[in-house]
Amino acid sequence: MKYPHFLRKRMNTKPSHGPIHFRAPSKILWRTIRWMIPHKTKRVEATLARLKVYEGVPPPYDKIKRMVIPDALMVLRLQADTNIVCWADFLQKWARTIMTLSR
Repeated sequence: MKYPHFLRKRMNTKPSHGPIHFRAPSKILWRTIRWMIPHKTKRVEATLARLKVYEGVPPPYDKIKRMVIPDALMVLRLQADTNIVCWADFLQKWARTIMTLSR
Protein backbone atom coordinates (compact mmCIF):
# COMPACT_ATOMS: atom_id res chain seq x y z
CA MET A 1 0.00 0.00 0.00
CA LYS A 2 1.23 3.46 -0.82
CA TYR A 3 -0.10 5.35 2.20
CA PRO A 4 1.82 3.46 4.93
CA HIS A 5 4.99 4.00 2.86
CA PHE A 6 4.13 7.71 2.66
CA LEU A 7 3.67 7.89 6.44
CA ARG A 8 7.17 6.52 7.03
CA LYS A 9 8.82 9.29 4.98
CA ARG A 10 10.91 11.61 7.10
CA MET A 11 13.86 13.96 6.67
CA ASN A 12 17.19 12.10 6.56
CA THR A 13 19.29 14.30 8.81
CA LYS A 14 16.76 15.31 11.46
CA PRO A 15 13.40 13.49 11.37
CA SER A 16 11.74 16.02 13.68
CA HIS A 17 12.17 18.64 10.94
CA GLY A 18 10.77 16.34 8.30
CA PRO A 19 7.30 16.34 6.79
CA ILE A 20 4.67 15.74 9.44
CA HIS A 21 1.99 13.41 8.13
CA PHE A 22 -1.39 13.67 9.78
CA ARG A 23 -3.00 10.47 11.04
CA ALA A 24 -6.47 11.74 11.94
CA PRO A 25 -9.05 11.24 9.15
CA SER A 26 -10.19 14.85 9.34
CA LYS A 27 -6.64 16.14 8.89
CA ILE A 28 -6.03 13.74 5.99
CA LEU A 29 -9.12 15.12 4.24
CA TRP A 30 -8.04 18.71 4.96
CA ARG A 31 -4.60 18.07 3.46
CA THR A 32 -6.16 16.41 0.40
CA ILE A 33 -8.41 19.41 -0.20
CA ARG A 34 -5.45 21.78 0.20
CA TRP A 35 -3.47 19.71 -2.30
CA MET A 36 -6.21 20.01 -4.94
CA ILE A 37 -6.22 23.82 -5.06
CA PRO A 38 -3.52 26.48 -5.52
CA HIS A 39 -3.18 27.15 -1.78
CA LYS A 40 -0.39 29.75 -1.84
CA THR A 41 -2.63 32.73 -2.53
CA LYS A 42 -4.09 34.95 0.18
CA ARG A 43 -7.64 34.25 -0.97
CA VAL A 44 -7.25 30.48 -0.75
CA GLU A 45 -5.40 30.72 2.57
CA ALA A 46 -8.37 32.61 3.99
CA THR A 47 -10.73 30.00 2.56
CA LEU A 48 -8.74 27.14 4.08
CA ALA A 49 -8.74 28.92 7.43
CA ARG A 50 -12.56 28.91 7.31
CA LEU A 51 -12.75 25.24 6.30
CA LYS A 52 -13.89 22.98 9.14
CA VAL A 53 -13.53 19.23 8.82
CA TYR A 54 -15.01 16.89 11.45
CA GLU A 55 -14.80 13.20 12.28
CA GLY A 56 -18.32 11.92 12.58
CA VAL A 57 -21.29 14.26 12.86
CA PRO A 58 -20.60 17.71 14.41
CA PRO A 59 -22.66 18.73 17.47
CA PRO A 60 -25.28 21.02 15.92
CA TYR A 61 -26.26 18.39 13.36
CA ASP A 62 -26.16 15.20 15.42
CA LYS A 63 -29.70 15.67 16.75
CA ILE A 64 -31.30 16.21 13.32
CA LYS A 65 -33.01 13.22 11.73
CA ARG A 66 -30.84 11.67 9.04
CA MET A 67 -32.03 10.83 5.56
CA VAL A 68 -30.98 8.15 3.09
CA ILE A 69 -30.78 9.12 -0.57
CA PRO A 70 -30.81 5.94 -2.68
CA ASP A 71 -29.11 7.58 -5.67
CA ALA A 72 -26.11 8.46 -3.52
CA LEU A 73 -25.53 4.99 -2.08
CA MET A 74 -22.08 3.82 -3.09
CA VAL A 75 -22.99 0.15 -2.99
CA LEU A 76 -25.76 0.57 -5.57
CA ARG A 77 -23.76 2.84 -7.86
CA LEU A 78 -20.56 0.76 -8.16
CA GLN A 79 -20.03 -2.38 -10.16
CA ALA A 80 -19.84 -5.72 -8.38
CA ASP A 81 -16.11 -6.28 -9.02
CA THR A 82 -14.99 -2.89 -7.58
CA ASN A 83 -12.83 -3.06 -4.47
CA ILE A 84 -13.95 -0.72 -1.68
CA VAL A 85 -11.45 0.47 0.95
CA CYS A 86 -12.85 1.39 4.34
CA TRP A 87 -10.96 4.04 6.33
CA ALA A 88 -11.77 2.22 9.57
CA ASP A 89 -9.83 -0.82 8.31
CA PHE A 90 -6.86 1.30 7.36
CA LEU A 91 -6.70 3.63 10.35
CA GLN A 92 -7.01 1.12 13.16
CA LYS A 93 -6.02 3.66 15.78
CA TRP A 94 -9.09 5.80 14.98
CA ALA A 95 -11.50 2.97 14.16
CA ARG A 96 -13.21 2.93 17.57
CA THR A 97 -13.66 6.73 17.54
CA ILE A 98 -15.04 6.71 14.00
CA MET A 99 -17.51 3.94 14.80
CA THR A 100 -18.81 5.70 17.93
CA LEU A 101 -19.16 9.04 16.15
CA SER A 102 -20.92 7.53 13.15
CA ARG A 103 -23.67 5.93 15.28
